[in-house]
Amino acid sequence: MKYLVGFAVLSLLLIAAASTSQEGDQVSFGSDINIAESQTVPRDAVCMFCSIRDNGTVGRDLVAVFGSATVNGPVGRDATAVFGDVHLGGKAAVERDAVAVGGNLSKDAGATVGRDSTSMGFLPVHFGLSFSPFWAAGGLILVSLLLLILFPTQLGTTMVLIENRPFASFGLGCLGTLAGSFLMIFLAITVILIPVALAVGLVMAAAWAFGWAALALLVGRRLLDRANQQPNPLLAVVAGGVLLGLISVVPVLGFLVALVAGSVALGAAGGSRFGTRRSQTDFFRLREPPAEQT
Repeated sequence: MKYLVGFAVLSLLLIAAASTSQEGDQVSFGSDINIAESQTVPRDAVCMFCSIRDNGTVGRDLVAVFGSATVNGPVGRDATAVFGDVHLGGKAAVERDAVAVGGNLSKDAGATVGRDSTSMGFLPVHFGLSFSPFWAAGGLILVSLLLLILFPTQLGTTMVLIENRPFASFGLGCLGTLAGSFLMIFLAITVILIPVALAVGLVMAAAWAFGWAALALLVGRRLLDRANQQPNPLLAVVAGGVLLGLISVVPVLGFLVALVAGSVALGAAGGSRFGTRRSQTDFFRLREPPAEQT
């Protein structure tokens, strides 16, 4: 319980910090920011799980996390994208640094950067690009199979937590998403702490993938039970992954299911400590004090 309370307090502090941002900031979560040519953002433009298209003026920092940044106007300080691309148009004028972490940085003729232009595109794909949901679902199934082969016991423990405490896993996942997202935004704004923001993002992605594999395993086992088939973990992961993938491409319903399932997956992975918390899958229950020796 103390871990959940601490995590909740951290989330509330981060949310409170975001809500008290200075007047003049433009912050968005999940919805693209479009700055018109005649528009000026006096301070920072920050976008999480979305992209920024800037044709106007940004007074200080322009930051996109899990999204891309297209700049075609003056930026007072830094232009940064974490897990996305940075494109500087011909009218772009970045006073300090232009940085793309997990993506590509490109510049048109006429674009200027006051200090450094840095690109760390070390990932085979990055979130700033659009890709087919079917390829994404197939990739998740392959990752889930690999996790099942490498960590069968840990994945089973995480699956049990989802089965026994789905609402608790969902709640913990929501807290983790909020806390991690705001933390990444604040770290990315500093530019110098971008590697830390990247580390936070990688941990969140790993936890989500691990929890998603456990969820696919649970859904697949239920499907095999319904079909009166013998339990087969590998087949269960494939069946569960296919069903979740098909649901995720349905308009509106797919988004809602993916949102809920993603939160459950993240919360279960965190609550089970990546399946290593075998003796206690109920992370809300206090550990009993050791018996006194007589």
